[in-house]
Amino acid sequence: MKNLIGALRDYFLLLSEGHTLKDKVSIFLYLLKSPTHLINKNHSTKFLFPVTIKNKDGLFADNPDIFTACTVTKNYEKQLRRYFKVDKEGCFIDVGANVGKYTVLVGKDMEERVISIEPNPKNAKILRKNVGINNLKNVLVVEKACYYKRGKMKLWLDKKGTGGNSLDRQLIRDEYVEVEVDTLDNIAKEAGIKKVGFMKIDIEHNEDNVLRGAKKILKRDHPKIIFEAYTEPESLKIKRSLNIFGYKIRKIDKFDYLAV
Repeated sequence: MKNLIGALRDYFLLLSEGHTLKDKVSIFLYLLKSPTHLINKNHSTKFLFPVTIKNKDGLFADNPDIFTACTVTKNYEKQLRRYFKVDKEGCFIDVGANVGKYTVLVGKDMEERVISIEPNPKNAKILRKNVGINNLKNVLVVEKACYYKRGKMKLWLDKKGTGGNSLDRQLIRDEYVEVEVDTLDNIAKEAGIKKVGFMKIDIEHNEDNVLRGAKKILKRDHPKIIFEAYTEPESLKIKRSLNIFGYKIRKIDKFDYLAV
């Protein structure tokens, strides 16, 4: 019963944030077509047509499925919101931007540059549209994956939605796209970034590999970092990488950490 109440609450929030009547109809028809998916967390079913969500964070277009749409609602990862305050100095780098929830949230209140990094071509297309419709002139979208070296790799695709794509094939993933990979140090240098003030890293089991390619940034700027780690071994590996640069780390919730 608790799961049902929570799922219905999330659904009606999503319905209320549908931007137009057409969007609300598409969300409503999803519930009629797939009522059990809200509880069973099966997000693979697509909307009848992609929906646009509007809330205090911004405008988010072309969300193809329930998972993607939920990630841009105002209550998504609500416990993290207070950590995404705009820093006075330095660039914000969004590593694993997906369709742009945090890129838009931070970018609209920030005068400094925002580097929004997303390797999946479909996600990057929606991300660019969201940057455009929110009139964010300070955002640079980089269609690459972050790693500890430059090259090309397979990005394994998550069938349940847009958020679980990974360079690490830990789960059963049959489909992939080949993507460019590069280091954060290279990306920041090529973008002309002089100082990084804040980074968000959410790339499904590869956070430590991002940090291995960001040693110049970590040493020079010591930016605030929010990162995700699903397991204790993952979190310990990331902590060891950050401890070298004098970071203090604390847990925010089950999977998210703050490093300062």
